[in-house]
Amino acid sequence: MIKTIGSSSDGFQIEKLVQEGELWIKEKTGLLELDFSDSRPQIDQFLNNIEQITVQGTEHLLGKIFNEIVLAGLQIIYLGN
Repeated sequence: MIKTIGSSSDGFQIEKLVQEGELWIKEKTGLLELDFSDSRPQIDQFLNNIEQITVQGTEHLLGKIFNEIVLAGLQIIYLGN
């Protein structure tokens, strides 16, 4: 045990202690929590402002794999002769 927040038999007080403990854990572990509960309009505006999406990572990855397969095949053909 690192820290004792408190104890109670009252349900309301227990809930308050749980929230206090959760807050203490977040502060001590350095975790940040982003609140997106009221951000739907901002998300919609952000998505509506996107004009173009280009996927390049997949092309580069698959192109590299394709090149490696072709080169391996050429080496097999060359060494086979």
